[in-house]
Formats: sequence, structure tokens, C-alpha cells
Amino acid sequence: MKYVKKDEGYALLLVLLIIVLIGLFLPVIYSSLTTNSLQIKKTEETIQHNNLKNMGTLLFEKKIIDTIENWKLPEEWVPPMEWKDLNETLRNNQYIKPLIYQSLQAELSQLVSIHPQFSHEGYEFGFTSFNINSSTNKIELNIYTTIDDGNHTESHFEVIEIPVINFNYQVSN
Repeated sequence: MKYVKKDEGYALLLVLLIIVLIGLFLPVIYSSLTTNSLQIKKTEETIQHNNLKNMGTLLFEKKIIDTIENWKLPEEWVPPMEWKDLNETLRNNQYIKPLIYQSLQAELSQLVSIHPQFSHEGYEFGFTSFNINSSTNKIELNIYTTIDDGNHTESHFEVIEIPVINFNYQVSN
């Protein structure tokens, strides 16, 4: 094996070339890793906000269904004079539904007034407002979600269908 005694600076050039290449590629690789990390965190936050929004919507829907299922005609309620002449649909639409919506309004107002609604390990969601639209049988609901330290809050708008209300009720005349 023969050793070269004269390098004429090739080793120095080779070392400088490697240092330059590392200097050029390292910031690009670091930037790519940082961007991916931020993108993963942002995606995770979006998923958490959507999960919180869905949980809030489900809770609200459950409250609506429970309120409607447990609703009873008030004992002090007296049927109007024309009650006997009305068919079932008119009775429901003119007299019963408004009473149910009043009860629903009271129950949901109580639920919305609790602030913050639910908070656990840095995750929080609550209800800011709602509107019962009796003509379309829908409830418009505004939910907020907050993640981690409270710096990132999102507001969501949901429309919930009110279940069909058909009751078999007995009214004494």
C-alpha cells in the first residue's frame, strides 16, 4: 500500500465542503421538523375542539329530549272553551307546543347560565346562547370550546332538530 505524502490541501477542502453542506442542509431540516411539529399540534387542537363541540351538542340534545320526555301538562292549566272543537293537530300547535317550548326555554336557560359549563384537564366547553325557533322546530345553539391554557378559544354554531312532539294527554273538561 502506498501512502500519499502530499495532500496539497485536499483534506482541508474536503472538511470545509462538509461543513458548508451541513450548514446549508441543517436549517432546512430543522425548519421542516419544526413545521411538522406545529402542524401536528394544530391538527390535534382542531380535533379536540371538534370533539368538545360534539360533546356539548350531545349534552344539549340529551337535555332537550329529557325535558320533552318528562314534560307534563301543568295541573293548573285549564283548557280553552274551543278545546272540544279542535282536532289533535290544532291542539298541539296552538296550546301544547307553546307550553312545551316555555318549559324547554326554562330548562335550557338554566343549562346555559352555568359558566364555564365543563372543565377537565385544560379542556373546557360551554354554551353562550341558544334560540328556539318554533316555526322550524329547530334550536340554534352557540358553543365555545377552550383548550389547554385558555389562549385558544373557538366558537361554534350548531342547529339541533327538536324531536317531533306528539303527546297523548288527558285534559279534564
